[in-house]
Amino acid sequence: MELTINYFIEANLYLVLLFLIYKGFIQPSKNYKIARPFLIVGILLSIGLPLLTLQTMNISSGELNLSQVWAEVSVSGAASTGNPMLASVNWMKIIYAAGTCSLLVLFILRLVRLLNVKSKATKTKTHFELAESTAAFSFMN
Repeated sequence: MELTINYFIEANLYLVLLFLIYKGFIQPSKNYKIARPFLIVGILLSIGLPLLTLQTMNISSGELNLSQVWAEVSVSGAASTGNPMLASVNWMKIIYAAGTCSLLVLFILRLVRLLNVKSKATKTKTHFELAESTAAFSFMN
């Protein structure tokens, strides 16, 4: 369960990063020949990158001598009774769940607003028309 949550968190972080790159650099240029492949490759990368694991480097103490850099290291303070890593994971779960719930509520509100617009429109043979609007709109064909 823990690995699944970590995977989804990493995948969403990659999606957010790629979305910010898209919004900042690609969308303003209005170059659709670059935008569509970037979005498709970005989704595939956000799915695949969390599956990659990097190996740690093992450095012996002979190769890395920190005693010359730090003459003395002192640690003070009371010993903690809980596991700080466990506490941070719980907060990450709470933040992730809150973000997911807020985006779900936002999606439902926008869907209700779209259905309200549809109910006010008059249906022709192939499309809906709003009397007060001249803008074009397409949602799921």
